[in-house]
Amino acid sequence: MTTIAQLFTWCSICIAYLRFRKGLIAQGVDRNTLVFRSPFQPYTAWFALIYFAIIIIFNGFAVFTAPDGEKNWNISDFLIAYIGVPIFFALYAFWKIFKRTSVVKVEEMDIWTGKAALDAVEWPEQIPRNWLEKVWYWIA
Repeated sequence: MTTIAQLFTWCSICIAYLRFRKGLIAQGVDRNTLVFRSPFQPYTAWFALIYFAIIIIFNGFAVFTAPDGEKNWNISDFLIAYIGVPIFFALYAFWKIFKRTSVVKVEEMDIWTGKAALDAVEWPEQIPRNWLEKVWYWIA
């Protein structure tokens, strides 16, 4: 269950980033004006979202396959592999109903609160000292 929860967490992070990017586009904000940005976006977010979703779907694939024609179906293995999926969506639905929240429209997203404070900070320039740091700074 912990693995599935982590995968759903990463899927949620990817969805949050993709919605944030749509909000930037809808409000006419250039991505290059942001203090923090990573290369190859939004493609890496889409790749990660699809990758983690595939892992979630095929997490219990062994339940559906049987070696040498044996009967391999086991309800407990199926539940262990997939119980996290309905738990995630049930908790999400519960929170939306309990707090009476809705999905914020991209045109109405608050992307400005705290931006002035971030822009005012003097971020130290990271100058790599060797090729390993060059690679690390490029990744991070």
